[in-house]
Amino acid sequence: HAVPIRVAMPPCAELHRGSNAKGNTLLFIFPDSANEFPKLLTDESARISLLTSISTTWQKWFCFIFVMYAREKISITLSAFFCVWFLFSPEIETVKLARLVFSKLHEICSNWVKEFPLQPKPHRYYETSIHAIKNMRRKMEDKHVCIPDFNMLFNLEDQEEQAYFAVFDGHGGVDAAIYASIHLHVNMVHQEMFQHDPAEALCRAFRVTDERFVQKAARESLRCGTTGVVTFIRGNMLHVAWLGDSQVMLVRRGQAVELMKPHKPDREDEKKRIEALGGCVVWFGAWRVNGSLSVSRAIGKNGSQTGQRTLSKVGKKTMGRIRKTMENASDRGPSTSAQHLLT
Repeated sequence: HAVPIRVAMPPCAELHRGSNAKGNTLLFIFPDSANEFPKLLTDESARISLLTSISTTWQKWFCFIFVMYAREKISITLSAFFCVWFLFSPEIETVKLARLVFSKLHEICSNWVKEFPLQPKPHRYYETSIHAIKNMRRKMEDKHVCIPDFNMLFNLEDQEEQAYFAVFDGHGGVDAAIYASIHLHVNMVHQEMFQHDPAEALCRAFRVTDERFVQKAARESLRCGTTGVVTFIRGNMLHVAWLGDSQVMLVRRGQAVELMKPHKPDREDEKKRIEALGGCVVWFGAWRVNGSLSVSRAIGKNGSQTGQRTLSKVGKKTMGRIRKTMENASDRGPSTSAQHLLT
């Protein structure tokens, strides 16, 4: 059942009402034409928030496809179709309609996978290879993000070419890693200093992501967390931000270049910081914070406890002809195997 919502509609939409015996209601907003649909989405009086991690352009097309199919399917099913605000019909159940709509959406998306609309290739193209294993765990708790054309995703114009790559090493469950992989880059773009100081925007994005996930974890009784490492490329500048022991390796002319020092409780400075905050570092098969986690910084409820505050670090480096690898290396030493693989 839908609750009636009164919204000041722009002139490009038609509103109609009807009724049915069961009182089932289905809410749709239809523009008069396809050309006017973007106006409906962008008008302040009827703004619709759909998918924050997908660019405005794709939001419009996705909604357009949804609406056009709904109009077609309902008109066929009901013989008399109205461009409606509230649609009531005794001939079709809302659940059945939803199944029809999403079935068609799945069909359209499947066709797109086979013949996806071609987009102009960025001048600088980053070849990406990905390999992930869950090892002995029951479920894969890690996530990765690859956005080689950052500007297209967020519809950024008049900006240098940008790319975003991230790895999140979850613990205690996968929810924290999923949340960070979906929201961190969005939070970064929303920071005021993103245009002129992406490094600071990255740091704040880590903090905002942690604060919001901690709230989510409290509501849903989640006790998972995640470390993370992000590389953000703008033009010829490589920015690296990390939290915990996930690592980035840079290989230049066959030689490994140190970009970061992972946050581990066996580091003397990390141990002092944890103890100053009232925590402790003890040996239990490995050095662990408060006898539990073997990482000293993390996103999530566990990470917000004593000694594991979300304090991300960031570094930057000018890029030349380089190769880069990102990995979860919490239980390994220097990644000579990754270096050998890249060279």
